Amino acid sequence: MIEPTCERCLQALSPQDVVESEGAGIAHVDCRRPRDLTPDERSLLCRYCWEHPIACPACAQGFRLFELDRTPFEYEKRICCPRCQADVIESVRDHLYACQLAPEALRQRAQETREHAPRLVKRARELRDRADVLMREAEVIAAESRDAAQQSAGSGWALRGLQILRAVGVRGLLAGAAQHRPVRPRMTIRCNIFFEADLLQADPMVPSRLPLTIRPARFDELAAFARELTIAGTSPAEVLRRHQQGEQAIFAFTRNQLVHVRWLVLRSLWLPDVGVTLQLAPSEAYAHNEFTFPEFRGQRVSPAVKSFCLQWLRSLGYTREIVHVHAANFPSLAVQKRVGYRPTKTVWSFFRPGHPEPFVLLGARKRGSPFLVPGRPMLRPSLVNR
Repeated sequence: MIEPTCERCLQALSPQDVVESEGAGIAHVDCRRPRDLTPDERSLLCRYCWEHPIACPACAQGFRLFELDRTPFEYEKRICCPRCQADVIESVRDHLYACQLAPEALRQRAQETREHAPRLVKRARELRDRADVLMREAEVIAAESRDAAQQSAGSGWALRGLQILRAVGVRGLLAGAAQHRPVRPRMTIRCNIFFEADLLQADPMVPSRLPLTIRPARFDELAAFARELTIAGTSPAEVLRRHQQGEQAIFAFTRNQLVHVRWLVLRSLWLPDVGVTLQLAPSEAYAHNEFTFPEFRGQRVSPAVKSFCLQWLRSLGYTREIVHVHAANFPSLAVQKRVGYRPTKTVWSFFRPGHPEPFVLLGARKRGSPFLVPGRPMLRPSLVNR
């Protein structure tokens, strides 16, 4: 079952949270205190029960309800006992519903509003599950339609080939094939968008729908998960080369199963798919070759790993993380924006067949981060190893 999340803070919703409608979804009334009093309950508190005494269930000390708001600049203490700082929200709510000085109609309306929140969360969960089932059914139907179209196209081409073979014969077909010259593409055009995350600012935490354990990979784990890394597109020789050059792999596990891999680079490097050299400052890091295994996609694994990497780099003193994404990779573009990355440069690269460096490069020399050098210049050792 997929748990619904708040549209504002992206945290999972529980039946005890105070929620409201937010566009097509639901969100906390106050994300800082998801189980705070509802607006109707706080209205009863301020109008009818402001000076009423109440006992703390933890320390048994008495206090009046207006003392809850005596620290307006420390919001987290507004529903805590002024003596022991224990959470008294349920005791306050019980007093509001039992107080005879408040009109019964207002108390009943406040209680109905409170009871409506769990139903809203339950309905959102049911709709989310139903949407997930419909998406899976649509994927199955699309796959079946694609297979049927391919089979139909294959049958059509086979019939057309049989007609040509009957018309010209085997010798005529071979003679035509010998004279045919395949058309080679004259250029390849690639568009890449560079993003950066400012580690000096707080980034939004995006939780995964799976219980994850995320950590930097050890050297022995690189060998132990060689098969999984090969599936992710990194051969054992390439893994060894990256480790020797100081690159750091980030692994994400769920129930001891590897579900995601991400590589971090702390030095300048050549980007072959863009045709530029990325020169990193001492406080900058670059992330690449991110891969989520297919059976775990759609569970917000990638945003959770990105959030971990940003916190980990911030703890090491780095101030900026840089990534680049192909312009046609729409799911990855959406993830970058969800986690808080900011687009900085769009680079167009024009490659000739057989040439590793582009003959036309647009957008690389634009001012600002990241610092890109067209081509493969010879970098000073101090610059490469920093």
